[in-house]
Amino acid sequence: MNQRFRFDNQTVVVTAAGNELGQAYARFFASRGANVIVSDSYKEASEIPGAADQVVQDIQRTGGRAVVNHDVVTDGEKIVQSAIDAFGRIDVLINNASLPRDIEFEHIHDVDWDQANATLLKGAFKCTRAAWPYFRKQKYGRVIFSTSTAGLYGSPGQSHSAAMGSALVGFGQTLAGEGAKYNILSNIIDPLIAAPTTGGHLSWNTQSAEIAQSVIPLVAVLAHSTTSENGSVFDVGGGYMAKLRWERSSGLLLQAGDTLTPGALLNKWDKIADFTQAEYPTGPVDMIKKLEDASKLKSNDPGEAIRFDGKVAVVTGGGAGLGRAYCLGLARLGAFVVVNDVREPDTVVNEIRAIGSKAVPNRTSVEDGAAIIETALSAFGRVDIVINNAGILRDKAFANMTEQQWDHVLNVHLQGTYKVTHAAWPHMLKQKYGRIINTTSTSGIYGNFGQTNYASAKAGILGLSRALAREGRKYNVHVNTIAPNAGTQMSRSIFTEEVAQALKTDYVVPLVLLLCSDKTPSPSTGLLFEVGSGWQGRTRWQRAGGQKWSKTHGLDPEQVAERWSKITDFQGQGLESPEDIETGLKPILADAERKNKL
Repeated sequence: MNQRFRFDNQTVVVTAAGNELGQAYARFFASRGANVIVSDSYKEASEIPGAADQVVQDIQRTGGRAVVNHDVVTDGEKIVQSAIDAFGRIDVLINNASLPRDIEFEHIHDVDWDQANATLLKGAFKCTRAAWPYFRKQKYGRVIFSTSTAGLYGSPGQSHSAAMGSALVGFGQTLAGEGAKYNILSNIIDPLIAAPTTGGHLSWNTQSAEIAQSVIPLVAVLAHSTTSENGSVFDVGGGYMAKLRWERSSGLLLQAGDTLTPGALLNKWDKIADFTQAEYPTGPVDMIKKLEDASKLKSNDPGEAIRFDGKVAVVTGGGAGLGRAYCLGLARLGAFVVVNDVREPDTVVNEIRAIGSKAVPNRTSVEDGAAIIETALSAFGRVDIVINNAGILRDKAFANMTEQQWDHVLNVHLQGTYKVTHAAWPHMLKQKYGRIINTTSTSGIYGNFGQTNYASAKAGILGLSRALAREGRKYNVHVNTIAPNAGTQMSRSIFTEEVAQALKTDYVVPLVLLLCSDKTPSPSTGLLFEVGSGWQGRTRWQRAGGQKWSKTHGLDPEQVAERWSKITDFQGQGLESPEDIETGLKPILADAERKNKL
């Protein structure tokens, strides 16, 4: 057969090449003419000791060119340098690390979280950042990120890998925008494979040769010089391939004023989740236009009163902006509030006390979440509501992004959300009640130039939230995620002062208060909302009908390219909007069931 997809004179770097998928990548690209760096530190749980060395020997024995590298992925500059030393260039980077170990959130330790971060996210950052100057100089590069089904849809027992997998989506989508003018294209794949575990849910195992037969032909197309895909996400496995895109409901627009209340939203809740006239965006809603339209509407029926009497709420970043608005909104409706802010929580605490409600300050960094939750327990004896709102910006084009800038933003946003939530989690499970609101952003959903650190962190928060929603549901612990659009001190670096003044924080608060209550209609957990300017809508993945091959043995990229229009077809039959792990894995489960009957 004519091999259209060749990689002659190109250098491909494969990380975590000690697992079976990594080995298969290395063998395939070498067979198609590439020079290959087979990187395997022996330290990844999914890697097979000595496997990379054996792969290199096999490639060389058949006349191919390959070099082994044993640096850890967090030493990405050394991995990339090995490509430069051996072959003088790098053309394709496949970030292939995986984390197979499942741990329920209540049993997770910081070392588990840190390992997931280092292996999946920080390693991808370090390797990609090291390769970036070479890609830019040669005006050519292809980057593949491997997320997971847990990262896209959430899965119990996989909160750490879900967070990092989702973060890679935000990372890849943002890089796609930054690299396009240099012909550096970035795409994200979700290698689907499922097997029952003792926990009664589903887990993934990249040691399967079968998954490699499905994944490699797709990756070869995405890594080739002829591809035009950029910033795209694909589900792939079991002979199934399909592209994903974002789907946003038409949403609910109400007058943005004093009658914009939680009860007003509750009256028309169905419209928030109405996807009958959905749009398929690549960026945020035009909130200025929404505000103009909202100003023409009549006053809202305030609806049912929502109260939080006896409930204890913790709000991070509560000293100003959205955090202040949340604190005051909760306090007015009866909640006791812990106002966390590293700068100045006392002003908001005094405002709350002035209206006859109870509040206490906390100045601890969100990276010490246990101390924040201890403040709630010491002052009020319990914690019912957590709103993870604290954040910072350190925007920089990826070519100029330092490791410190990356770490600082990830530590506050993603690590901080994990630390505060993890400290509150056992108390919520014990009392069989909890409401957690986590804050992503449209940068995390769609990507945004100059914000690889921020977009990655915010996308990671979404993945964490979806996993926790699955774990917490049976304990009446609900976890939802919002992407707010409001004029705050942080957003003033993006918006003009006039726009920031128009996008009032008060227009975000009613949805958050409703989600913190007991009144949210089912489904009431694991959801993503965009909100601001009197408008609130739901956002979710939509998956193309895709292409299914009954046999994967011998499947090659040439065949995949022939069916590309099917893989990326959002007009035909078979469209799905997966919002849980079961729907996400349905093509693979159906294939497994079919094979079991043979």
